[in-house]
Amino acid sequence: MTSDNKGPWGQRPPGGGNGGGDEELERIIRQSQEKIKQLFPRGGNGGGSGGSGKSGGKGKKPLPTKTLVIIVLAVIGLFWLSTGIYTVDTKEQAVVLQFGKYVRTEGPGLQYHLPAPIERVLKVKVTDRYTDEIGYRAQTRRSKRGKSSSVEHDISMLTGDENIVDISFEVQWQITDAHKFLFNVYDPRGTVRKAAESAMREVIATTSINDILSENRTAAQLKTKELLQAIMDDYDSGITIEEINMKAVPPSSSITVDTLPTATDIKDGDLQPRRITTTVADAFKDVQAAINNKQEKINIAKGYANQQIPIARGEAQEILQQAEGYKQQVIADAQGEAKRFLAVYEQYRKAKNVTKKRMYLETMEAIMANMDKVIVDKTVGGNVLPYLSLEKTKK
Repeated sequence: MTSDNKGPWGQRPPGGGNGGGDEELERIIRQSQEKIKQLFPRGGNGGGSGGSGKSGGKGKKPLPTKTLVIIVLAVIGLFWLSTGIYTVDTKEQAVVLQFGKYVRTEGPGLQYHLPAPIERVLKVKVTDRYTDEIGYRAQTRRSKRGKSSSVEHDISMLTGDENIVDISFEVQWQITDAHKFLFNVYDPRGTVRKAAESAMREVIATTSINDILSENRTAAQLKTKELLQAIMDDYDSGITIEEINMKAVPPSSSITVDTLPTATDIKDGDLQPRRITTTVADAFKDVQAAINNKQEKINIAKGYANQQIPIARGEAQEILQQAEGYKQQVIADAQGEAKRFLAVYEQYRKAKNVTKKRMYLETMEAIMANMDKVIVDKTVGGNVLPYLSLEKTKK
């Protein structure tokens, strides 16, 4: 065996002596070699393979320090490479950056990237639905002292018919492209909020207040969604707008209204209009009540029309059928008279005198059938004065 005075690289320490620091270093190295030899055994036991010596046998040959360093570096390298293994959840997309530059996007599953600092991974949840509330009135904040305060954030907008309305709405959106979401827009959430408010103002400016305050606001929500999605696409933000839910109320400020005069408003013989003070919200409630009453009257009128129209159509159909029956009757009578006339004419041609007499008698019979008649017999003597009752003649 080599002398124990040599250093870890097979050289004697400088100066020829055994310094305290060198001995400590050699001791640490020997302990490390023993631990590695236990992990990587080389050869058999001390008393079997070599000749006998003063120590009773030749021990295990220690590993060279260079080999030890290589093994340690290899272990560290394997551990460093294993740090690049990662998993992506089914709800996520992983964006891989190489020295800060985008290189690829990975989907769900077990993935691998070059360990840091070469590559790093940013995970983004792409299936979650994000919601931003804009313009809601009641927002509670707590101060540092623990006191809560309600802060109003009204968004008053001008409608298409030059009215003012307070708008609050929520925007629901999803991330469809993690790379665009992370790098194309500096503040995606703030961008969505500001773009949504801008799109809502543009739509409200072209919509009447009645449509905004009624069920017709659905059309305004769809227009706002389409316009906001167009803005996000122009920004190439990787965001898809899922839904917009809007709530609109009239402003609560007070107004003065001149109402129509009534009989109780007579002053000095003139009708004076009454002036009342109310809030815009109450005024709009009255307008909505009037609109509802109008719609109710329209529905009643439509119901009455739907009830009367079938009756009128039935009566009209009955009259048409009666007219058609009368038409067929008149035509049949005319055709019968024509045939009768032709038959009489044919008999007249054959026997004129007989036919004339018969026609005379039939005509007189038809004329005299419904008349009061007095018959005087000419065969009675001329000295007899016929008695005619004038009362019966009048009847």
